[in-house]
Amino acid sequence: MEPSTPASPEHSREELIASLRRSQIAGTPPPSPARGLSHWLRVLLVCNPFYLFSAAMLLWGLYLVSDDAHFPGRETAQLTLNFSALQVYEALLAATAIVLARRRIWYDSTLLVALENLLVLVPFFLITQAAWISQPMLWSMCGVTIGMTLLRFASLKRFFAELNLPRALLGAGLLLLVFNAALVLLFHHYNELKVGTKPTEGAAFELNRYGWLIALPLMVGLANLVPNLKPSGNLLPQRRWLPLGFFTLWLAGSTVNLYGLSYVYNFDWEFALAIPALWTLTWTVWLKCSRLEIPAALGRFLLLPPTAAALLAANANDKSLLLLLTALNTVAYVACFLKRRNPYLSLNLAIVSLAILGSALVTRYQPALHTGFGGGECLLTFLAAYTTWWIFHSRSPKLGVLGALLAIPAAGMILPHGVANLGSMLHAGILFLLLHSLVWDDEADPTVGPVRVFACILWIAHSFFLLLWQYPHATLLVPAGALSVLGSCVALRLMHGNWRYPAAPISAIIALFLRPALFVATGMSAIPTGLLVMAASFLLFAFGTIAALNRHRWRHPGIQLPAEPASTITQLPS
Repeated sequence: MEPSTPASPEHSREELIASLRRSQIAGTPPPSPARGLSHWLRVLLVCNPFYLFSAAMLLWGLYLVSDDAHFPGRETAQLTLNFSALQVYEALLAATAIVLARRRIWYDSTLLVALENLLVLVPFFLITQAAWISQPMLWSMCGVTIGMTLLRFASLKRFFAELNLPRALLGAGLLLLVFNAALVLLFHHYNELKVGTKPTEGAAFELNRYGWLIALPLMVGLANLVPNLKPSGNLLPQRRWLPLGFFTLWLAGSTVNLYGLSYVYNFDWEFALAIPALWTLTWTVWLKCSRLEIPAALGRFLLLPPTAAALLAANANDKSLLLLLTALNTVAYVACFLKRRNPYLSLNLAIVSLAILGSALVTRYQPALHTGFGGGECLLTFLAAYTTWWIFHSRSPKLGVLGALLAIPAAGMILPHGVANLGSMLHAGILFLLLHSLVWDDEADPTVGPVRVFACILWIAHSFFLLLWQYPHATLLVPAGALSVLGSCVALRLMHGNWRYPAAPISAIIALFLRPALFVATGMSAIPTGLLVMAASFLLFAFGTIAALNRHRWRHPGIQLPAEPASTITQLPS
Protein backbone atom coordinates (compact mmCIF):
# COMPACT_ATOMS: atom_id res chain seq x y z
CA MET A 1 0.00 0.00 0.00
CA GLU A 2 1.49 3.31 -1.10
CA PRO A 3 1.79 6.11 1.44
CA SER A 4 -0.57 9.09 0.93
CA THR A 5 1.12 12.20 -0.33
CA PRO A 6 0.08 15.63 0.95
CA ALA A 7 -2.10 17.65 -1.37
CA SER A 8 -0.40 20.43 -3.28
CA PRO A 9 -1.37 24.07 -2.66
CA GLU A 10 -2.89 24.26 -6.14
CA HIS A 11 -5.00 21.21 -5.44
CA SER A 12 -6.20 22.61 -2.08
CA ARG A 13 -7.11 25.92 -3.73
CA GLU A 14 -9.17 24.16 -6.40
CA GLU A 15 -11.00 22.14 -3.75
CA LEU A 16 -11.79 25.32 -1.83
CA ILE A 17 -13.16 27.01 -4.95
CA ALA A 18 -15.26 23.94 -5.75
CA SER A 19 -16.62 23.90 -2.19
CA LEU A 20 -17.57 27.57 -2.45
CA ARG A 21 -19.40 26.96 -5.71
CA ARG A 22 -21.27 23.97 -4.29
CA SER A 23 -22.31 26.08 -1.29
CA GLN A 24 -23.58 28.87 -3.54
CA ILE A 25 -25.57 26.41 -5.67
CA ALA A 26 -27.05 24.72 -2.60
CA GLY A 27 -27.96 28.12 -1.07
CA THR A 28 -25.97 27.53 2.13
CA PRO A 29 -23.27 29.91 3.35
CA PRO A 30 -19.70 28.79 2.74
CA PRO A 31 -17.78 27.48 5.74
CA SER A 32 -16.00 30.32 7.51
CA PRO A 33 -12.30 29.82 8.16
CA ALA A 34 -11.25 29.32 11.75
CA ARG A 35 -10.35 32.58 13.50
CA GLY A 36 -7.32 31.93 15.63
CA LEU A 37 -4.97 34.16 17.52
CA SER A 38 -3.15 35.22 14.36
CA HIS A 39 -6.40 36.52 12.85
CA TRP A 40 -7.15 38.80 15.83
CA LEU A 41 -3.56 40.01 15.94
CA ARG A 42 -3.83 41.07 12.31
CA VAL A 43 -7.11 42.88 13.04
CA LEU A 44 -5.45 44.67 15.96
CA LEU A 45 -2.50 45.73 13.84
CA VAL A 46 -4.79 46.98 11.07
CA CYS A 47 -6.65 49.21 13.57
CA ASN A 48 -3.26 50.44 14.83
CA PRO A 49 -4.07 51.26 18.47
CA PHE A 50 -0.47 52.29 19.13
CA TYR A 51 -1.19 55.89 18.10
CA LEU A 52 -4.08 56.09 20.55
CA PHE A 53 -1.99 54.57 23.34
CA SER A 54 0.80 57.00 22.51
CA ALA A 55 -1.47 60.05 22.90
CA ALA A 56 -2.91 58.69 26.14
CA MET A 57 0.57 58.05 27.53
CA LEU A 58 1.62 61.60 26.60
CA LEU A 59 -1.28 63.12 28.54
CA TRP A 60 -0.57 60.87 31.48
CA GLY A 61 3.08 61.88 31.41
CA LEU A 62 2.12 65.56 31.39
CA TYR A 63 0.00 65.00 34.48
CA LEU A 64 2.74 63.09 36.30
CA VAL A 65 5.32 65.81 35.59
CA SER A 66 3.00 68.61 36.76
CA ASP A 67 2.12 66.66 39.92
CA ASP A 68 5.70 65.73 40.85
CA ALA A 69 6.61 67.59 44.05
CA HIS A 70 10.32 66.67 43.74
CA PHE A 71 10.78 67.78 40.14
CA PRO A 72 13.87 70.03 39.82
CA GLY A 73 12.93 73.62 39.15
CA ARG A 74 9.34 73.01 40.20
CA GLU A 75 6.63 75.05 38.44
CA THR A 76 8.63 76.88 35.76
CA ALA A 77 10.60 73.81 34.70
CA GLN A 78 7.54 71.57 34.81
CA LEU A 79 5.49 73.95 32.71
CA THR A 80 8.30 74.48 30.18
CA LEU A 81 8.84 70.73 29.77
CA ASN A 82 5.15 69.94 29.38
CA PHE A 83 4.55 72.74 26.90
CA SER A 84 7.61 71.85 24.80
CA ALA A 85 6.76 68.13 24.77
CA LEU A 86 3.22 68.87 23.69
CA GLN A 87 4.26 71.19 20.85
CA VAL A 88 6.88 68.70 19.60
CA TYR A 89 4.37 65.84 19.75
CA GLU A 90 1.76 67.79 17.79
CA ALA A 91 4.34 68.76 15.17
CA LEU A 92 5.33 65.09 14.93
CA LEU A 93 1.67 64.12 14.41
CA ALA A 94 1.24 66.54 11.51
CA ALA A 95 4.56 65.63 9.87
CA THR A 96 3.98 61.87 10.15
CA ALA A 97 0.46 62.24 8.76
CA ILE A 98 1.85 64.06 5.71
CA VAL A 99 4.52 61.38 5.15
CA LEU A 100 2.00 58.55 5.44
CA ALA A 101 -0.41 60.34 3.10
CA ARG A 102 2.37 60.66 0.50
CA ARG A 103 2.74 56.87 0.70
CA ARG A 104 -1.07 56.55 0.31
CA ILE A 105 -1.56 55.02 3.77
CA TRP A 106 -4.92 56.62 4.36
CA TYR A 107 -6.16 55.08 7.61
CA ASP A 108 -3.11 55.87 9.74
CA SER A 109 -2.66 59.34 8.27
CA THR A 110 -6.32 60.21 8.95
CA LEU A 111 -6.02 58.84 12.49
CA LEU A 112 -3.01 61.07 13.15
CA VAL A 113 -4.90 64.13 11.88
CA ALA A 114 -7.77 63.28 14.22
CA LEU A 115 -5.36 63.08 17.16
CA GLU A 116 -3.92 66.46 16.18
CA ASN A 117 -7.40 67.98 16.21
CA LEU A 118 -8.04 66.40 19.60
CA LEU A 119 -4.89 67.90 21.15
CA VAL A 120 -4.90 71.26 19.38
CA LEU A 121 -6.44 73.18 22.32
CA VAL A 122 -4.68 71.33 25.13
CA PRO A 123 -1.85 73.95 25.28
CA PHE A 124 -4.35 76.53 26.53
CA PHE A 125 -4.65 74.55 29.77
CA LEU A 126 -0.91 75.04 30.26
CA ILE A 127 -1.20 78.72 29.30
CA THR A 128 -3.74 79.17 32.11
CA GLN A 129 -1.15 77.74 34.49
CA ALA A 130 1.51 80.10 33.05
CA ALA A 131 -0.68 83.09 33.91
CA TRP A 132 -0.10 82.35 37.59
CA ILE A 133 3.70 82.26 37.19
CA SER A 134 4.73 85.28 35.11
CA GLN A 135 3.29 87.68 32.56
CA PRO A 136 6.11 87.23 29.95
CA MET A 137 5.67 83.44 29.99
CA LEU A 138 1.94 83.88 29.44
CA TRP A 139 2.38 86.01 26.32
CA SER A 140 5.21 83.94 24.88
CA MET A 141 3.37 80.63 25.27
CA CYS A 142 0.20 82.14 23.81
CA GLY A 143 2.10 83.40 20.76
CA VAL A 144 3.93 80.09 20.23
CA THR A 145 0.65 78.15 20.47
CA ILE A 146 -1.12 80.29 17.87
CA GLY A 147 1.89 80.30 15.53
CA MET A 148 2.53 76.55 15.72
CA THR A 149 -1.16 75.77 15.25
CA LEU A 150 -1.37 77.90 12.11
CA LEU A 151 1.83 76.31 10.77
CA ARG A 152 0.63 72.75 11.33
CA PHE A 153 -2.76 73.23 9.68
CA ALA A 154 -1.24 75.20 6.80
CA SER A 155 1.13 72.28 6.21
CA LEU A 156 -1.72 69.77 6.30
CA LYS A 157 -3.70 71.87 3.84
CA ARG A 158 -0.69 72.28 1.54
CA PHE A 159 0.93 68.84 1.60
CA PHE A 160 -2.04 66.58 2.42
CA ALA A 161 -4.18 67.46 -0.59
CA GLU A 162 -6.53 64.48 -0.18
CA LEU A 163 -7.63 65.56 3.32
CA ASN A 164 -11.15 67.00 3.44
CA LEU A 165 -10.12 70.26 5.11
CA PRO A 166 -12.09 73.10 3.44
CA ARG A 167 -11.15 76.74 3.86
CA ALA A 168 -14.41 77.58 5.66
CA LEU A 169 -13.58 74.99 8.31
CA LEU A 170 -10.10 76.47 8.76
CA GLY A 171 -11.67 79.93 9.12
CA ALA A 172 -14.03 78.65 11.84
CA GLY A 173 -11.07 77.00 13.56
CA LEU A 174 -9.09 80.24 13.47
CA LEU A 175 -11.97 82.06 15.16
CA LEU A 176 -12.15 79.35 17.84
CA LEU A 177 -8.41 79.74 18.40
CA VAL A 178 -8.79 83.50 18.84
CA PHE A 179 -11.75 83.00 21.21
CA ASN A 180 -9.76 80.64 23.44
CA ALA A 181 -6.69 82.87 23.52
CA ALA A 182 -8.82 85.93 24.33
CA LEU A 183 -10.61 84.12 27.16
CA VAL A 184 -7.33 83.09 28.76
CA LEU A 185 -5.93 86.62 28.60
CA LEU A 186 -9.13 88.31 29.79
CA PHE A 187 -9.63 85.94 32.72
CA HIS A 188 -6.05 86.62 33.84
CA HIS A 189 -6.47 90.39 33.48
CA TYR A 190 -9.76 90.66 35.41
CA ASN A 191 -8.62 88.20 38.06
CA GLU A 192 -6.22 90.87 39.33
CA LEU A 193 -9.24 93.15 39.89
CA LYS A 194 -11.34 90.51 41.63
CA VAL A 195 -12.37 91.12 45.24
CA GLY A 196 -12.92 87.99 47.33
CA THR A 197 -12.62 84.33 46.48
CA LYS A 198 -16.11 83.71 45.06
CA PRO A 199 -17.53 87.10 44.01
CA THR A 200 -21.15 87.50 42.93
CA GLU A 201 -20.63 90.82 41.18
CA GLY A 202 -17.91 92.86 39.53
CA ALA A 203 -16.03 92.73 36.23
CA ALA A 204 -14.50 89.27 36.77
CA PHE A 205 -17.88 87.77 37.69
CA GLU A 206 -19.55 89.32 34.64
CA LEU A 207 -16.73 88.08 32.39
CA ASN A 208 -17.34 84.51 33.54
CA ARG A 209 -21.09 84.86 32.92
CA TYR A 210 -20.63 86.43 29.48
CA GLY A 211 -18.14 83.73 28.59
CA TRP A 212 -20.82 81.08 29.09
CA LEU A 213 -23.88 83.05 27.99
CA ILE A 214 -22.39 84.78 24.91
CA ALA A 215 -18.93 83.51 23.94
CA LEU A 216 -19.71 79.78 24.07
CA PRO A 217 -22.99 80.09 22.06
CA LEU A 218 -21.07 82.09 19.44
CA MET A 219 -18.48 79.33 19.24
CA VAL A 220 -21.25 76.75 18.81
CA GLY A 221 -22.81 78.91 16.10
CA LEU A 222 -19.54 78.78 14.13
CA ALA A 223 -20.59 75.26 13.12
CA ASN A 224 -22.85 76.91 10.55
CA LEU A 225 -19.70 78.04 8.72
CA VAL A 226 -18.64 74.43 8.24
CA PRO A 227 -19.60 73.32 4.70
CA ASN A 228 -22.39 70.85 4.16
CA LEU A 229 -21.66 67.16 4.35
CA LYS A 230 -20.22 66.64 0.88
CA PRO A 231 -17.54 64.03 0.23
CA SER A 232 -14.52 65.20 -1.76
CA GLY A 233 -13.69 61.68 -2.97
CA ASN A 234 -13.84 57.97 -2.16
CA LEU A 235 -10.75 57.83 0.06
CA LEU A 236 -10.92 57.71 3.86
CA PRO A 237 -9.47 61.24 4.39
CA GLN A 238 -12.11 62.53 1.94
CA ARG A 239 -15.15 61.37 3.92
CA ARG A 240 -18.03 63.81 4.25
CA TRP A 241 -18.17 63.70 8.05
CA LEU A 242 -14.55 64.68 8.67
CA PRO A 243 -15.00 68.52 8.66
CA LEU A 244 -17.87 68.41 11.12
CA GLY A 245 -16.01 65.82 13.20
CA PHE A 246 -12.93 68.03 13.41
CA PHE A 247 -15.04 71.02 14.44
CA THR A 248 -16.78 68.93 17.10
CA LEU A 249 -13.38 68.11 18.63
CA TRP A 250 -12.43 71.80 18.61
CA LEU A 251 -15.72 72.79 20.20
CA ALA A 252 -15.37 70.16 22.91
CA GLY A 253 -11.87 71.44 23.67
CA SER A 254 -13.15 75.03 23.85
CA THR A 255 -15.89 74.04 26.28
CA VAL A 256 -13.42 72.20 28.51
CA ASN A 257 -11.07 75.21 28.37
CA LEU A 258 -13.84 77.58 29.48
CA TYR A 259 -14.87 75.24 32.29
CA GLY A 260 -11.24 74.98 33.39
CA LEU A 261 -10.95 78.77 33.50
CA SER A 262 -14.07 79.02 35.67
CA TYR A 263 -12.70 76.35 37.98
CA VAL A 264 -9.17 77.74 38.23
CA TYR A 265 -10.35 81.28 38.92
CA ASN A 266 -12.81 79.99 41.53
CA PHE A 267 -16.21 80.83 40.04
CA ASP A 268 -19.35 78.86 40.89
CA TRP A 269 -20.88 77.02 37.94
CA GLU A 270 -24.55 76.22 37.41
CA PHE A 271 -26.39 74.41 34.66
CA ALA A 272 -28.25 77.56 33.59
CA LEU A 273 -24.98 78.93 32.20
CA ALA A 274 -24.84 76.14 29.59
CA ILE A 275 -28.46 76.55 28.39
CA PRO A 276 -27.75 79.22 25.70
CA ALA A 277 -25.03 77.01 24.17
CA LEU A 278 -27.39 74.03 24.25
CA TRP A 279 -30.15 76.11 22.65
CA THR A 280 -27.76 77.27 19.92
CA LEU A 281 -26.73 73.66 19.33
CA THR A 282 -30.36 72.57 18.77
CA TRP A 283 -30.95 75.22 16.11
CA THR A 284 -27.56 74.49 14.52
CA VAL A 285 -28.42 70.80 14.21
CA TRP A 286 -31.76 71.71 12.61
CA LEU A 287 -30.12 74.10 10.16
CA LYS A 288 -27.47 71.57 9.17
CA CYS A 289 -30.02 68.78 8.72
CA SER A 290 -32.53 70.97 6.85
CA ARG A 291 -29.99 71.34 4.04
CA LEU A 292 -29.78 67.58 3.63
CA GLU A 293 -32.23 65.04 2.31
CA ILE A 294 -33.63 63.72 5.57
CA PRO A 295 -37.03 62.07 6.30
CA ALA A 296 -39.89 64.50 6.84
CA ALA A 297 -40.62 63.01 10.27
CA LEU A 298 -37.04 63.70 11.39
CA GLY A 299 -37.28 67.29 10.14
CA ARG A 300 -40.43 67.83 12.19
CA PHE A 301 -38.88 66.22 15.27
CA LEU A 302 -35.80 68.46 15.12
CA LEU A 303 -38.03 71.53 15.51
CA LEU A 304 -38.99 70.46 19.04
CA PRO A 305 -35.62 70.55 20.91
CA PRO A 306 -35.27 74.39 20.77
CA THR A 307 -38.50 74.77 22.75
CA ALA A 308 -37.36 72.14 25.25
CA ALA A 309 -33.97 73.86 25.59
CA ALA A 310 -35.65 77.20 26.32
CA LEU A 311 -37.88 75.59 28.96
CA LEU A 312 -34.77 74.41 30.82
CA ALA A 313 -34.29 78.05 31.84
CA ALA A 314 -37.66 78.11 33.63
CA ASN A 315 -36.06 76.99 36.91
CA ALA A 316 -33.39 79.70 36.82
CA ASN A 317 -33.63 82.49 39.36
CA ASP A 318 -33.31 85.16 36.68
CA LYS A 319 -36.13 84.90 34.10
CA SER A 320 -34.28 87.08 31.58
CA LEU A 321 -32.74 84.01 29.96
CA LEU A 322 -36.15 82.38 29.52
CA LEU A 323 -37.56 85.62 28.08
CA LEU A 324 -34.73 85.96 25.57
CA LEU A 325 -34.71 82.35 24.36
CA THR A 326 -38.50 82.11 23.99
CA ALA A 327 -38.60 85.44 22.13
CA LEU A 328 -35.90 84.17 19.75
CA ASN A 329 -37.80 80.88 19.36
CA THR A 330 -40.96 82.78 18.44
CA VAL A 331 -39.13 84.76 15.74
CA ALA A 332 -37.40 81.63 14.41
CA TYR A 333 -40.62 79.60 14.23
CA VAL A 334 -42.43 82.45 12.47
CA ALA A 335 -39.57 82.58 9.95
CA CYS A 336 -39.92 78.82 9.38
CA PHE A 337 -43.65 79.28 8.86
CA LEU A 338 -43.13 82.07 6.32
CA LYS A 339 -40.57 79.97 4.44
CA ARG A 340 -43.03 77.03 4.39
CA ARG A 341 -40.74 74.72 6.36
CA ASN A 342 -43.16 72.43 8.20
CA PRO A 343 -45.61 75.36 8.34
CA TYR A 344 -48.29 73.74 10.49
CA LEU A 345 -45.86 72.59 13.19
CA SER A 346 -43.89 75.84 13.00
CA LEU A 347 -47.04 77.91 13.54
CA ASN A 348 -48.10 75.84 16.54
CA LEU A 349 -44.62 76.01 18.08
CA ALA A 350 -44.60 79.78 17.54
CA ILE A 351 -47.89 80.02 19.45
CA VAL A 352 -46.52 77.83 22.25
CA SER A 353 -43.35 79.94 22.46
CA LEU A 354 -45.43 83.10 22.58
CA ALA A 355 -47.46 81.67 25.46
CA ILE A 356 -44.30 80.72 27.36
CA LEU A 357 -43.03 84.24 26.76
CA GLY A 358 -46.22 85.74 28.20
CA SER A 359 -46.02 83.45 31.22
CA ALA A 360 -42.39 84.44 31.82
CA LEU A 361 -43.29 88.12 31.55
CA VAL A 362 -46.08 87.75 34.12
CA THR A 363 -43.72 85.86 36.45
CA ARG A 364 -40.95 88.43 36.02
CA TYR A 365 -43.13 91.48 36.65
CA GLN A 366 -45.75 89.96 38.99
CA PRO A 367 -44.63 91.97 42.07
CA ALA A 368 -45.08 95.19 40.09
CA LEU A 369 -48.49 94.09 38.78
CA HIS A 370 -49.89 93.45 42.32
CA THR A 371 -51.92 90.45 41.17
CA GLY A 372 -52.19 86.85 42.28
CA PHE A 373 -52.41 85.62 38.69
CA GLY A 374 -48.88 84.26 38.25
CA GLY A 375 -46.97 82.72 35.38
CA GLY A 376 -48.25 79.21 36.11
CA GLU A 377 -51.87 80.28 35.95
CA CYS A 378 -51.13 82.24 32.77
CA LEU A 379 -49.57 79.19 31.13
CA LEU A 380 -52.45 76.96 32.21
CA THR A 381 -54.92 79.43 30.76
CA PHE A 382 -53.11 79.38 27.45
CA LEU A 383 -52.89 75.59 27.39
CA ALA A 384 -56.62 75.34 28.05
CA ALA A 385 -57.41 77.86 25.30
CA TYR A 386 -54.98 76.25 22.86
CA THR A 387 -56.37 72.76 23.52
CA THR A 388 -59.88 74.10 23.07
CA TRP A 389 -58.98 75.66 19.75
CA TRP A 390 -57.30 72.47 18.57
CA ILE A 391 -60.29 70.32 19.52
CA PHE A 392 -62.74 72.72 17.86
CA HIS A 393 -60.57 72.70 14.77
CA SER A 394 -60.82 68.92 14.57
CA ARG A 395 -64.69 68.77 14.37
CA SER A 396 -64.55 65.23 15.77
CA PRO A 397 -67.33 64.20 18.18
CA LYS A 398 -64.97 61.88 20.03
CA LEU A 399 -62.53 64.71 20.62
CA GLY A 400 -65.47 66.85 21.72
CA VAL A 401 -66.30 64.34 24.44
CA LEU A 402 -62.62 64.20 25.40
CA GLY A 403 -62.47 68.00 25.52
CA ALA A 404 -65.54 68.07 27.76
CA LEU A 405 -63.86 65.68 30.18
CA LEU A 406 -60.68 67.79 30.14
CA ALA A 407 -62.65 71.01 30.61
CA ILE A 408 -63.88 69.85 34.03
CA PRO A 409 -60.46 69.89 35.80
CA ALA A 410 -59.28 72.80 33.63
CA ALA A 411 -62.17 74.93 34.90
CA GLY A 412 -61.17 74.10 38.47
CA MET A 413 -57.62 75.36 37.82
CA ILE A 414 -58.52 78.45 35.80
CA LEU A 415 -61.61 79.78 37.59
CA PRO A 416 -61.05 81.88 40.75
CA HIS A 417 -61.20 80.03 44.05
CA GLY A 418 -64.55 81.54 44.95
CA VAL A 419 -66.13 80.41 41.67
CA ALA A 420 -64.40 77.04 41.22
CA ASN A 421 -66.65 74.33 42.68
CA LEU A 422 -68.00 71.00 41.53
CA GLY A 423 -71.15 72.54 40.03
CA SER A 424 -69.33 75.16 37.99
CA MET A 425 -66.75 72.61 36.80
CA LEU A 426 -69.45 70.21 35.57
CA HIS A 427 -71.29 73.13 33.98
CA ALA A 428 -68.14 74.07 32.05
CA GLY A 429 -67.72 70.49 30.78
CA ILE A 430 -71.32 70.23 29.58
CA LEU A 431 -71.17 73.69 28.01
CA PHE A 432 -67.98 72.73 26.16
CA LEU A 433 -69.68 69.62 24.76
CA LEU A 434 -72.69 71.67 23.60
CA LEU A 435 -70.53 74.32 21.93
CA HIS A 436 -68.38 71.69 20.23
CA SER A 437 -71.51 69.96 18.94
CA LEU A 438 -72.22 73.03 16.80
CA VAL A 439 -69.29 72.13 14.51
CA TRP A 440 -70.19 68.45 14.11
CA ASP A 441 -71.08 67.23 10.64
CA ASP A 442 -74.54 65.63 10.73
CA GLU A 443 -74.32 64.51 7.11
CA ALA A 444 -71.15 62.52 7.69
CA ASP A 445 -72.45 60.93 10.92
CA PRO A 446 -76.28 60.96 11.46
CA THR A 447 -75.88 59.75 15.06
CA VAL A 448 -74.43 63.06 16.30
CA GLY A 449 -77.82 64.84 16.13
CA PRO A 450 -79.36 62.92 19.06
CA VAL A 451 -76.14 63.43 21.03
CA ARG A 452 -76.47 67.20 20.51
CA VAL A 453 -80.10 67.13 21.69
CA PHE A 454 -79.04 65.11 24.72
CA ALA A 455 -76.33 67.69 25.49
CA CYS A 456 -78.94 70.47 25.28
CA ILE A 457 -81.29 68.66 27.66
CA LEU A 458 -78.47 67.84 30.07
CA TRP A 459 -77.28 71.46 30.04
CA ILE A 460 -80.76 72.86 30.75
CA ALA A 461 -81.32 70.35 33.56
CA HIS A 462 -77.96 71.08 35.14
CA SER A 463 -78.54 74.85 34.87
CA PHE A 464 -81.95 74.43 36.52
CA PHE A 465 -80.52 72.55 39.50
CA LEU A 466 -77.66 75.03 39.88
CA LEU A 467 -80.17 77.84 40.19
CA LEU A 468 -82.59 75.83 42.31
CA TRP A 469 -79.90 74.76 44.84
CA GLN A 470 -78.40 78.26 44.77
CA TYR A 471 -74.82 77.26 43.92
CA PRO A 472 -72.27 80.10 44.31
CA HIS A 473 -72.21 82.36 41.26
CA ALA A 474 -74.84 80.21 39.47
CA THR A 475 -76.80 83.35 38.62
CA LEU A 476 -73.73 84.53 36.66
CA LEU A 477 -72.56 81.25 35.13
CA VAL A 478 -75.90 80.14 33.65
CA PRO A 479 -76.71 83.39 31.77
CA ALA A 480 -73.08 83.66 30.58
CA GLY A 481 -73.21 80.15 29.17
CA ALA A 482 -76.59 80.80 27.56
CA LEU A 483 -75.32 83.97 25.89
CA SER A 484 -72.23 82.15 24.58
CA VAL A 485 -74.37 79.39 23.04
CA LEU A 486 -76.86 81.87 21.62
CA GLY A 487 -74.06 84.05 20.20
CA SER A 488 -72.47 81.02 18.53
CA CYS A 489 -75.79 80.02 17.00
CA VAL A 490 -76.34 83.54 15.67
CA ALA A 491 -72.86 83.51 14.15
CA LEU A 492 -73.63 80.21 12.41
CA ARG A 493 -76.94 81.69 11.21
CA LEU A 494 -75.09 84.62 9.63
CA MET A 495 -72.51 82.29 8.04
CA HIS A 496 -74.84 79.64 6.61
CA GLY A 497 -78.09 81.59 6.21
CA ASN A 498 -80.23 79.24 8.32
CA TRP A 499 -80.56 77.81 11.80
CA ARG A 500 -78.67 74.58 11.26
CA TYR A 501 -79.34 73.12 14.71
CA PRO A 502 -82.53 74.63 16.25
CA ALA A 503 -82.16 72.66 19.49
CA ALA A 504 -79.13 74.76 20.54
CA PRO A 505 -80.68 78.26 20.30
CA ILE A 506 -83.92 77.02 21.84
CA SER A 507 -82.04 75.57 24.80
CA ALA A 508 -80.09 78.83 25.15
CA ILE A 509 -83.32 80.87 25.29
CA ILE A 510 -84.77 78.47 27.86
CA ALA A 511 -81.62 78.78 29.97
CA LEU A 512 -81.88 82.57 29.83
CA PHE A 513 -85.44 82.46 31.22
CA LEU A 514 -84.75 79.85 33.90
CA ARG A 515 -83.97 82.36 36.63
CA PRO A 516 -86.96 84.63 35.89
CA ALA A 517 -89.15 81.53 35.76
CA LEU A 518 -87.90 80.34 39.15
CA PHE A 519 -88.43 83.82 40.58
CA VAL A 520 -92.02 83.90 39.29
CA ALA A 521 -92.65 80.36 40.52
CA THR A 522 -91.37 81.30 43.97
CA GLY A 523 -93.66 84.35 44.03
CA MET A 524 -96.65 82.37 42.78
CA SER A 525 -96.52 79.98 45.73
CA ALA A 526 -98.57 82.51 47.75
CA ILE A 527 -101.34 82.84 45.10
CA PRO A 528 -104.55 80.77 45.62
CA THR A 529 -104.71 77.59 43.56
CA GLY A 530 -108.05 78.49 41.97
CA LEU A 531 -106.65 81.68 40.48
CA LEU A 532 -103.69 79.75 39.04
CA VAL A 533 -106.00 77.23 37.40
CA MET A 534 -108.14 80.00 35.90
CA ALA A 535 -105.01 81.74 34.55
CA ALA A 536 -103.84 78.45 33.07
CA SER A 537 -107.16 77.99 31.30
CA PHE A 538 -106.85 81.40 29.64
CA LEU A 539 -103.25 80.61 28.67
CA LEU A 540 -104.29 77.33 27.10
CA PHE A 541 -107.10 79.09 25.23
CA ALA A 542 -104.54 81.50 23.78
CA PHE A 543 -102.32 78.61 22.68
CA GLY A 544 -105.33 76.90 21.04
CA THR A 545 -106.21 80.05 19.13
CA ILE A 546 -102.63 80.41 17.85
CA ALA A 547 -102.64 76.78 16.75
CA ALA A 548 -105.94 77.22 14.90
CA LEU A 549 -104.72 80.32 13.07
CA ASN A 550 -101.54 78.53 11.94
CA ARG A 551 -103.12 75.17 11.04
CA HIS A 552 -102.10 75.53 7.40
CA ARG A 553 -98.41 75.57 8.40
CA TRP A 554 -98.24 72.05 9.75
CA ARG A 555 -101.36 70.28 8.32
CA HIS A 556 -100.29 67.18 6.38
CA PRO A 557 -101.68 67.03 2.80
CA GLY A 558 -102.96 63.47 3.29
CA ILE A 559 -105.23 64.38 6.22
CA GLN A 560 -108.81 65.10 5.12
CA LEU A 561 -110.82 67.32 7.43
CA PRO A 562 -114.50 66.37 7.94
CA ALA A 563 -116.94 68.27 5.69
CA GLU A 564 -118.81 71.06 7.38
CA PRO A 565 -122.63 70.63 7.56
CA ALA A 566 -124.84 72.71 5.28
CA SER A 567 -126.28 75.87 6.69
CA THR A 568 -129.81 75.56 8.08
CA ILE A 569 -130.69 79.14 7.18
CA THR A 570 -132.63 79.32 3.93
CA GLN A 571 -132.93 82.27 1.68
CA LEU A 572 -136.12 84.25 1.89
CA PRO A 573 -138.00 84.80 -1.36
CA SER A 574 -137.63 88.22 -2.75
